[in-house]
Amino acid sequence: MLNVTEYIHATEEDNAQVMRYTYHWMDSSNQLRLRWDNVRHYPGLPGFPYHLHERAEKRVLSSEPMNLSKVFERITRYLESFKGHTEPDE
Repeated sequence: MLNVTEYIHATEEDNAQVMRYTYHWMDSSNQLRLRWDNVRHYPGLPGFPYHLHERAEKRVLSSEPMNLSKVFERITRYLESFKGHTEPDE
């Protein structure tokens, strides 16, 4: 399951910019796989405020700025790596 939250600022000139985002990917047991966000709560990370939570909420890594297209690409690559194989236990 992928939960997507984007806060978008739109102007009268038909410009739109994602100001804040969270892309939260969970497994079938509702356990976190990955979550990308740009909430400003890890100022010591390179690339602040962009970061990634892996499986455990406390494992936080630097990330590039993300968008929904990049998230889909990352998830697709992960799932394709298991074609013909069983995915590891969560």
